[in-house]
Amino acid sequence: MWNLAIRRAVTFTMIFLVLIFFGIWSYMRLNPDILPNIQIPIAGVICNYEGTAPEDFENLIVKPIETGCATVTGMSEINSIIMEGQSITLLKFNWGYDMDKAAMDIREKVDLVRSFLPQDMDKPMVIKFDPTMMPVMMLSFSGDIDLKTARKIAEDFIKPSLEKIDGVASVQVVGGLKREIDINLSKKLLFSYGISINDVVNSIAMQNLNLPSGKIEEGEKDIIIRTIGEFKSPKEIENVIVGYKGNVPVQIKDIGVVVDTFEEKTSIARINGNDGVLLQIYKESGAVTVDVSNKVLKEVKKISKLLPEKTEIKTIYDMADFINRSLRRIRSNILVGGILAVLVLYFFLQSIAPTLTIAISIPVSIIITFAVMDMLKITFNMMSMGGLALSVGMLVDNSIVVLENIYRRRKEEKEGRIEAASNGTREVGMAITASTLTTIMVFLPIVLIPGMVGIIARDFALTVVATLTVSLFVALTLVPMISARFFKDTKLKGGIIDRIHENILRFIDNMIDSYKKGLRWSLNHKKIIVYSTLALFIFSLMLIKPFGFIGTEFMSKTDVGSISLNAKFPFGTDIESMERTLVDIEKVFQEKVPELDVIAAMAGSSEMGFMFSGGSNTASVMARLVKKDKRKYSQFQIVERIRPELKKIPGVDIKVSEQEMSMLLMGTISSTIEINLFGNDLKELERISEIIKSNIEKVKGIRDVELSTKEKTKELVLKISREKAQVYGLPVALISSTVNSYLQGKTATIYREKGEDYYVKVKLDENDRKTLSDIMNLPLKTPFGSIITLSDVARFEKDYAPTTITRKNQKRFVTISASYFGRDLGSIVKDIQKEIKKVPLPEGYYIEMGGEVEQQRESFKWLSFAIVGAIFLVYMVMCALYESFIDPFVIMFTVPLSLIGVIWILFLTGTTINVMSLIGIAVLAGIVVNNGIVMIDYINQLRAKKMKLEEAVITGASRRLRPILMTSLTTIIGMIPMAIGSGEGGSLRAPMGRAVIGGLTTSTFLSLFFLPVLYTIFESRIKKGKKD
Repeated sequence: MWNLAIRRAVTFTMIFLVLIFFGIWSYMRLNPDILPNIQIPIAGVICNYEGTAPEDFENLIVKPIETGCATVTGMSEINSIIMEGQSITLLKFNWGYDMDKAAMDIREKVDLVRSFLPQDMDKPMVIKFDPTMMPVMMLSFSGDIDLKTARKIAEDFIKPSLEKIDGVASVQVVGGLKREIDINLSKKLLFSYGISINDVVNSIAMQNLNLPSGKIEEGEKDIIIRTIGEFKSPKEIENVIVGYKGNVPVQIKDIGVVVDTFEEKTSIARINGNDGVLLQIYKESGAVTVDVSNKVLKEVKKISKLLPEKTEIKTIYDMADFINRSLRRIRSNILVGGILAVLVLYFFLQSIAPTLTIAISIPVSIIITFAVMDMLKITFNMMSMGGLALSVGMLVDNSIVVLENIYRRRKEEKEGRIEAASNGTREVGMAITASTLTTIMVFLPIVLIPGMVGIIARDFALTVVATLTVSLFVALTLVPMISARFFKDTKLKGGIIDRIHENILRFIDNMIDSYKKGLRWSLNHKKIIVYSTLALFIFSLMLIKPFGFIGTEFMSKTDVGSISLNAKFPFGTDIESMERTLVDIEKVFQEKVPELDVIAAMAGSSEMGFMFSGGSNTASVMARLVKKDKRKYSQFQIVERIRPELKKIPGVDIKVSEQEMSMLLMGTISSTIEINLFGNDLKELERISEIIKSNIEKVKGIRDVELSTKEKTKELVLKISREKAQVYGLPVALISSTVNSYLQGKTATIYREKGEDYYVKVKLDENDRKTLSDIMNLPLKTPFGSIITLSDVARFEKDYAPTTITRKNQKRFVTISASYFGRDLGSIVKDIQKEIKKVPLPEGYYIEMGGEVEQQRESFKWLSFAIVGAIFLVYMVMCALYESFIDPFVIMFTVPLSLIGVIWILFLTGTTINVMSLIGIAVLAGIVVNNGIVMIDYINQLRAKKMKLEEAVITGASRRLRPILMTSLTTIIGMIPMAIGSGEGGSLRAPMGRAVIGGLTTSTFLSLFFLPVLYTIFESRIKKGKKD
């Protein structure tokens, strides 16, 4: 291949130009995103049955649905969360399962059990979980304007303007006041006229209609007849006849009052301490987040000019901003890493032409890689760009080995340009092919890892594989082609620059001579080298166990510049009281967080539906901080600063946490540590969970320990006498729904005005439903036309019930959740497990760990398999290439040598063992063997020329010292920007960079002495065995 490139330079130049063109074209097509496209293998069944207590909801609805869905093909786990009047049943599948098929199967199962569910409940809704279900942007609209007008402008003008943008799926408006037509009925007048609330609802619904009434023929034409019956104004509703008293019609105005008002305020939105309206923007599936954000911001600029004076639209949250800043930082790391790598090369080569050759190969390799990424449908995301950043130092390794050998042959062998280019490439072609294959093999097990870690790591692994494959092609074609054409002999002229060059070259020659002496001493003291290296390896392992100086966690905490807060109020707290508490919370942020940019708060029942609602007694606050480079403290330090102040606020349970990468992906604020206690009896579960909670609160580093059953609500249980109800001809379901209509209100119809829809809601006047006595005297109309009271057929009993019930695989469980600070997750979990063992569990009760602990356990298990698999694959590839078991076995000792450096760098930098550092260790298995391959391959070539063993080892190792140092240093220095971990998302990738730097540094240094010694020992034994 290289000879063809050397002979047909113009042809290969054209080939590279074509590849570069396609690479640039692909670069323009690749879309930026935070992480690879992920299809979450979770589907949900959402049920609503207003006014139903959690325990009743569980028995009436959730259990039948769980039973029906339990046989869905491919399902691995089923979970349910039940709250008052609503539930969601989550079905988890294996990663990679066809979720369209799963959703279709679930719908079929739900339809089969539909007849067993209450007939008057809302139809169950089946959904697939998707990252697009979470908002990609949150905007606020506020100013010198009342909440009614703000809501109307947001609904009528801002929302339609944004929803017409290509890529925007929907815009949800939260907060403000929305118009509603209320009909407040008088209980006394209902009794007086013998009218029930159902009569009113049905009459209004029947009167407010526009219906087709057929057609007539007039000549040769058909004329359509329409009945126009919709209300023209709220005043018309007053005149609707709802019944008769004798022969006298009874109108709505006779039994109640029609009020043009607003919907009951069940939620609020606040922006920077003021009431306002929030707009949450959802993108279409497949749409590019950054493109959607840019279009939205452009449209906001346009519509802002048309808004009333002293009003404004602000960006509260924009995922695209984090994506752009993260990718800019990675691009910067790639550029800096590339420049540093070129400077290292120039230091060793002290010649512009060969250094320039390598400098050209870097962008050429990366640009061609873009074309491969496009073919593999890999986006520009944090993982793929991280793969490029890792590859910057590695992609020049092959070119360095080829170039250095060509350079050496011209200098030492005095060969011509073409001859040196051909012979030099041929001499190392096998070695660099083998080293590239071993590195590529490392990433095969990573691609095959199941679960989210495997899916996320796929783009990282494939990008590195693509880059290294391209770099091998460049090293075997472009580098010898340029070397044969443009390398010229240069002579030093005696100037100051040349004297510096001469001194550096002399330093390198002296370093090689010193290495020869050191290597000769090592070969004469083999036992000292072997035993001291072994002792260092064992001592390094002791830093993990038993000393425990290096902790473990799932992922490094990432400063995304946002703080989230969840506030839980006592059940039944009114929205006004919640708003007053939110004001106190906002004051803490405004007074204690000078780094605050924007703060937004929402409280009460979410208008986003069950999935995004914590319940009617919860509030959430999101604080966005100024950019990372404009503040001194991290979001984690800021959280610890305000935590004590927030704890002082009375009457509310506040949980404050840093937004993490999982929140950006999944839109959830899940606890790091979850202890799930399973059993059937709720009271026993509560008793045991209280003991566990008390025990784990003693663990150092634990904070915010909570029970899922902490809060109970005072409950009035309506006991209906079936016998009495049947005497009056009233079904139990009718009594229950009628009581619900009186207390909660019932939407009778929709009133339309100027193209807008408003609910017409019928309910009992507030003064007639304040006390238990008022409720017991609610009027019920029998099928015979008589009016009775609720007390005639039912009674109330007081009780306390949980506000939430959780189930997993059709069993109840209670969750003890907590977060941590100041210690690593692994150490804390060990202490927690010790405390749990102290709690005796009754028969049939058991505990499972969940949350981030479970994610860490699964990820570590599969990554450990991947590392072991990578090591075996690397060994097998080398055995196949060298047709030998011994040489690859010797080379594989570079892997444990690298672990010494990994352990020490993690220890010295305070970095934990996590998913990214484990990926770094897996990558090392393919990188560190490259030095051994280059060295051992050349030693074997010298021995094939009948050179004695020790002389071949010293000559081969010393001649490969410069390329080994060059390749190692370019990789190490190229990884420094990643290892520093600065900028948005940098701390996520930093452990991988640190692991690679530490492992490659120790492996390079130790293998320069340990590997030749080990090779000599094995070869001597083999030679001795042959003689015997």
